[in-house]
Amino acid sequence: MISVEKSSNLLELMMTSGHPMSVYLEAVEIEPTNDLSVQCRTVAPSSFVRDTQSGLVHTGFATLLLDTLMGASIYEVLQTAQPVATVGLSINHLRRPQRGEMIRASAWCIGVHGDIAYVEG
Repeated sequence: MISVEKSSNLLELMMTSGHPMSVYLEAVEIEPTNDLSVQCRTVAPSSFVRDTQSGLVHTGFATLLLDTLMGASIYEVLQTAQPVATVGLSINHLRRPQRGEMIRASAWCIGVHGDIAYVEG
């Protein structure tokens, strides 16, 4: 089992090393877990709103957030920070978040086989 401190440090390293999502995750909060999952919550940013009347955030933000957490969950298994590429990603969006709405996300690595990791979130 990975400690919460280790988990937080790996994600913190990812967010402070020039990762593209670090700009949008200023208010990210890492939540403790008892397994190899990574969880966070953040506010839906105004910069991803295209229709100012509706205030709906583009689903691309949720996709970027989930992809970032999925990469972080792989670090929990590998126990090291190294480049990770997304080979395939499939998401079913139930609805678009409103600007300023709290978004919760979690991801967990099911396993690593060779140089391919299998992740859900």
